[in-house]
Amino acid sequence: MSKEVDVDYNLKPLLFRNYIQSNRRFRIRNTGHTERITAVVVGNLHWVSAVEVMPMDNVTPFIKSGGLNSSYRFVQMHFHWGGADYCGSEHSLNGRFYPMEVILLAKWQMLGTSLVARVAPIFQLLGPPLDNPSLQIIVDMLPRVRYRGQRAIINKGLNLEGFLPSRRELFFRYSGSLSVPPCSEVVTWTVYPKLVYISRGQYQTWEIFHKEVHSNSLKRGGYRRNNLK
Repeated sequence: MSKEVDVDYNLKPLLFRNYIQSNRRFRIRNTGHTERITAVVVGNLHWVSAVEVMPMDNVTPFIKSGGLNSSYRFVQMHFHWGGADYCGSEHSLNGRFYPMEVILLAKWQMLGTSLVARVAPIFQLLGPPLDNPSLQIIVDMLPRVRYRGQRAIINKGLNLEGFLPSRRELFFRYSGSLSVPPCSEVVTWTVYPKLVYISRGQYQTWEIFHKEVHSNSLKRGGYRRNNLK
């Protein structure tokens, strides 16, 4: 993402509804594999996390406005990370990559049609004691999903808004396609230039956990590597 973009002054900010409620339950799951992605053009190496988080309750978070044609229901989130301060995020800001990025996935479905909205906050590292409270809830759950297929319930208030930047009136917007067949161009991306902060200790715990998951995946033959050119 670059500052040299076309500006749409008529595009309103996204509205996040039910993202801040603390009495909602979520399911955290270990998918059993980490996926290594090397973007050859920019030299960025990052991993797709084996951990994904999904809502369980009926009152589902959703997003609307911001140029979307309807309300999109939150369905899951997952993370991209890289093991270093200078790589890991799927997106870059003015040529710079960051250690981690979270993808908040929402969908709109009607009459067999499915559209996808992906919101992508980017994380920057700071030293302790600046833990990100929302990420810490997930970090605390990692020992319970150490192995492929393991699931656990997050009962204590996971605040999804804690993964979003404090200022959201500025964002990058582009259209993309699904990464699996039929690769339909139905994805609307929103990337924020304002960073979200996490602590170095949180990131180190995350890295140790995923190294163990990756080791287990190699033993089971579940590791995948993609080269993006």
